[in-house]
Amino acid sequence: MGFIGPKVAFCFLLVFMLAAWAFFVFVFLSDPLALSDSLARWVHDNPTITTIIVSGIASVISFFSVVVKWALRKRITRQPISLYRLSAGAASAGTSFWFNSRHCWLSFAILFVFVAFCFLTSVWTTLLTPVSVMLSLQMGGSELDIGSSNFDASLQQALAAPVSSVSWIEVFGSNSLMSGIAAAGNVFGLENIFNFNNVRYNATTGGILPAIAPYDGTQQLAPLENSGINFSGGYVPGNLTASPDHSGISSTYTVLQQGLTANVTCVEYTSAAEWGGLQVEQTSVSGDLGSVPFTLWALEAICPENGGESSQGFVTNPLVDSVGLLASVVCPNVGNVANASLNYTFNQILVISNGTGMYNFLPPTVCEIIPVITQSIVTYADHIISATVVDSTPIEPWQQNLLLFLVSVINYQAWSTQGVKTNTLGDALISIYTATTTSSITDSNTTQILQELSQFWRGVVEFSGTYIRSGFSAYPRTAPSDMLVGMSGTQNVTTVGWTVTWQPTYLYTLFPVTSTAFLAIGAFIYNCIDRKKHAKEVQNHDTSDKTDVESGVRASDLNERRVASADFDATDPIHLVVASAEPGQLSPGSAPAAGFWEKYETSEVLLQEAKLRNPDRGRDSGAIVR
Repeated sequence: MGFIGPKVAFCFLLVFMLAAWAFFVFVFLSDPLALSDSLARWVHDNPTITTIIVSGIASVISFFSVVVKWALRKRITRQPISLYRLSAGAASAGTSFWFNSRHCWLSFAILFVFVAFCFLTSVWTTLLTPVSVMLSLQMGGSELDIGSSNFDASLQQALAAPVSSVSWIEVFGSNSLMSGIAAAGNVFGLENIFNFNNVRYNATTGGILPAIAPYDGTQQLAPLENSGINFSGGYVPGNLTASPDHSGISSTYTVLQQGLTANVTCVEYTSAAEWGGLQVEQTSVSGDLGSVPFTLWALEAICPENGGESSQGFVTNPLVDSVGLLASVVCPNVGNVANASLNYTFNQILVISNGTGMYNFLPPTVCEIIPVITQSIVTYADHIISATVVDSTPIEPWQQNLLLFLVSVINYQAWSTQGVKTNTLGDALISIYTATTTSSITDSNTTQILQELSQFWRGVVEFSGTYIRSGFSAYPRTAPSDMLVGMSGTQNVTTVGWTVTWQPTYLYTLFPVTSTAFLAIGAFIYNCIDRKKHAKEVQNHDTSDKTDVESGVRASDLNERRVASADFDATDPIHLVVASAEPGQLSPGSAPAAGFWEKYETSEVLLQEAKLRNPDRGRDSGAIVR
């Protein structure tokens, strides 16, 4: 094969190498480099076809590495060479392994070439195969600021306006109850998914409003009169703008948002002095209504800090094993808070509870609830929203309307959970306790019960924050700019593409590629030098077919020898057998004619053992084929 073959092959190989390394550098600078969404989904859905395509490209790139083999073939045919080097060169040119313990350095060099060529296709396949990558895209937007003075003024107007036919307290009463129960169980390892407005939360809402379109819940529009504090469900658009360029295979979101929670501490009530003069008294009166007996209960509290007197009445069946009362009363008195003329301010809410009958495991208890506005890291993943508080700010004294809203919600839960026989909150405390411990709830283990109760009220407050945000953000309502606060986040897109991972296995894949590139460049340089050397030999001799006296070599012999050596392939068994059997056919003065090798392809040979003469006896001991 003429020199034009390896030259063309080298050009193609060089183009592929440059393109491949340019691609690698581009991936390194982009890191990661992602496919378009449509192509990424196709690759994700068709992994087998993708592998076939990438393997084909890798095979084409690897094919042009034959320039190294051609260079080896030229080396072993143009100059005299020892038999062991001929054997090693033929093995390398044919991409087979050769080892001789007497020639270790050459053996290791052949091993190096062998490994590089064997792994070349698989390495290119590995480097070019798209893999799962993660894109981090920044997002920004705004949401309702429940800590602003303008929102507090808007909430004041809503609380003063006539309510709809169904009180807002009753609309979300069951949801706040379930939120509290989910929060209480989650602290002790019970996995709960709380659903509100077709949005799924991990145990509790965190007081946040869903900010991402795929997580904004129901798309059904609610009438304007059912927004605000009369919200009964409906479309609440997310105001955080995601990237329009990439949605990938799937996306998760991490957003810094404003939330609402409470720091809650529940302890046993021992004396009024501990709570600034809080006085608690529970009384009961038994009677009959016709033939139905009943017990009338009253739990009264004189609230500290001029919170007024707060009382709550309950009616139950006479106490037996299956009947219980978990009475609760709230301080400050809701009426005192709502009465603007009293100018009453506060920043904490007290819930006084006492269990009787089947709930006697709960002693007289005071829960101190301090609502706080939070900054939370909110994670949107797998259709579930999870919030983690990273910072909090107490509600200011001038934000009394938000506190009034929360007192009203807590007060509703304090009395509405009690029935004539059982209490929903009490039953939830029992269920969580028995599901997470092996002891009986009557063993006076009040520590966990108090923890459950504190988490319950936290869950109620957090749902209240989500509810009020949803109501004032529900479509078609729009909040003015002075009631908004900024939020930012990151869209984490799982897609398909390429990335640079500086792991040992990844760096190992670069070894065959780099080695082959240097081998190819070295082979090309060697061929160029060899070609120029031969041209110089021809130029230094007489071109008229006269014998140079000093060198004894004719120019025509050099030209014909170049043709013969270029046509001869030492890695081809046919060429070796013919050259050994009929050396005269390949004399320097007679290049093989067209079809010379083809006529020997059907010849038959008989391989048998033969004794070689000792090469030390002289050059006449055997024929030397060049």
